[in-house]
Amino acid sequence: MKESLRYREKLAPIKTRSALAFGTAVHKGLETRSIKEALAVLGDVFPKNQEEQDELDIAWCSVHALLTNYFERFPAFEEHEPEKLFVLPMKTRKGSSTTMVISGKIDDLVKIDGRYWIVEYKTASRLDSSYFDRLYVDSQITMYMYSMTRLGYDVAGVIYRVLRKPALRRKNGETIEAFSDRITKDIADRPEFYFEERQLYRSSDDLQQFERDIYMQAKLSNNLHKSGCSFQYSTACSMYGGCEYLPLCMNENGAQALYEYREPNEELKE
Repeated sequence: MKESLRYREKLAPIKTRSALAFGTAVHKGLETRSIKEALAVLGDVFPKNQEEQDELDIAWCSVHALLTNYFERFPAFEEHEPEKLFVLPMKTRKGSSTTMVISGKIDDLVKIDGRYWIVEYKTASRLDSSYFDRLYVDSQITMYMYSMTRLGYDVAGVIYRVLRKPALRRKNGETIEAFSDRITKDIADRPEFYFEERQLYRSSDDLQQFERDIYMQAKLSNNLHKSGCSFQYSTACSMYGGCEYLPLCMNENGAQALYEYREPNEELKE
């Protein structure tokens, strides 16, 4: 249902939740290696009550502390292409499609010792073995390796870096500055807890299987659209803090006012 609302009807939430803004801000900081630009993302969030303001304050401190420690721990790559955009015609059994494409944007494409590595950044509140187990079959990672390989890059693998969102909370009477300093110190004292890096790989067989699968998925999606149908995946309603489109699905009064018409994936049309 979310796919249909966003990509078919082109509806987007007018306001960004602080939980989502945190991840966006961290990514902006990693892309630009600028804490100032990361925090500017949070400046576009407008809380509607004190609870949301408190969450925004926590996000501000967390972003500042995480990036401060990250930049000290991980130096910038010397040869790299941040926000690497790709658009490729989809492969079919008869050649290349003239109507369907594979497109996306990679966080970073770096060159190390003559070979390329795809760098993927993620933020997470919880990290356990199941989080990393799924990465070995993650379709996004496969798509990135597939796309860069088709573009002619000699890709060694994927460097997957996860930044854990601090769970500390502000104490009564604690200033924002003191709270930020406390988070910064906690991250500095336990970097292995907050930063996790894995190297992931895909075989040529994996990439060929992806090529077949993505074509079949695209055909299924087009057929559903033509028939006016869409799948409902209710498990996603409560994932990652809750789906932003839940008010529409629940037919809440005034839900339409929470959304605006906006073209999807504008960043892929640069």
